[in-house]
Amino acid sequence: MLGVRPEYDGLHVEPCLPENFGTYQVERIWRQAKYVITVQKGDNKGITLDGNAIEGTVLPALEDGLVHQVTVTL
Repeated sequence: MLGVRPEYDGLHVEPCLPENFGTYQVERIWRQAKYVITVQKGDNKGITLDGNAIEGTVLPALEDGLVHQVTVTL
């Protein structure tokens, strides 16, 4: 349901939420980096990583020990 799972090339983010489900946030530590993932509803659908749009639904594997902000807009 929350739609966050590790894959070889990165962290796959593809939530599947009921229509009446609101905004939520999940934190995931993966390969030495922390991803703070906010899922929300909105008009500009897509995924951003640290403010930059990414293509597809797989976040790159960042092994930098930093905290990264991810926004998923459905």
